[in-house]
Amino acid sequence: MSSFRNRIAIRAIPMLGADKLMPRALAAGKAPSQAPGKRLARRNRITASEFNGRDVWKILPKKAVTSKTVLYHIHGGGFVVGMARAFYPAYARLADLTGCRVIAPDYPLPPQSTGTGIRTWSRAHYDQACETYGADNIVLSGDSAGANLALMLSQTAQTPARLLLWSPWADLTHFDAAQDAIITEPLI
Repeated sequence: MSSFRNRIAIRAIPMLGADKLMPRALAAGKAPSQAPGKRLARRNRITASEFNGRDVWKILPKKAVTSKTVLYHIHGGGFVVGMARAFYPAYARLADLTGCRVIAPDYPLPPQSTGTGIRTWSRAHYDQACETYGADNIVLSGDSAGANLALMLSQTAQTPARLLLWSPWADLTHFDAAQDAIITEPLI
């Protein structure tokens, strides 16, 4: 049985029209990234820098950085959806709980980039982070499609201190006919 919070979300999404936003954005070739909310950005000192035309977000703990460890987290989104405002509270919580910096790169997406472009940009930025902080201080993390990129980086770039994959999208072949039969929504 689903949680009470989940049941509320399932009912609220259609009432707010959120179920129509993403399919429209994807059809238009635009699923833009979002910046964090201003209050959270002030509270956790969330700042953006730019790397090869893309934003890279640094999230610091509310109090002080107490660890030399850096959580380098790559967002999910099926390689078509940018960073959502909803991601930042989780990044801030991780920073607060661990006392470490969180680096969240907003990698390029189609149609402005290709799979090769995404991998090349991600590798170049990760290499820069390794130079800045030291690979032995980096926990390389990602969720869904971002976990796919994190896994790729862990195999092709400098080895991080730790690898944390959240629900990794590791098989991009989609060769399961039974799975295809149950997928009826344009975006799950």
